[in-house]
Amino acid sequence: MDWATLQMRNLGVVSVGSNSVTLIDTSTNSIKGVVYVGRAPDEAFFIPDGRELWVTMMGEDYISGIDPVAMRKENGRLNGPVARAPGEEQPVRDQRGRARS
Repeated sequence: MDWATLQMRNLGVVSVGSNSVTLIDTSTNSIKGVVYVGRAPDEAFFIPDGRELWVTMMGEDYISGIDPVAMRKENGRLNGPVARAPGEEQPVRDQRGRARS
């Protein structure tokens, strides 16, 4: 199966309550897997080639990347700064880009 078909047949469902993403195969309505991604996942979307499912984290400075075929754990994290919602405070950063208290 090619990546475009894989992307169109799958749905990433975010659960803030369990801090996880569930991948559902829409052709069979079956759960392919659940990955726990961290505090307050917000939105899930496939990158254009369909090889990764990216999950944004509300109030965090990273995006979690998940392999939609393996669906076992995060591939890695794309560290911020990540855009925040209107009115949400941006952290103060030092010269190296690290958040300061």
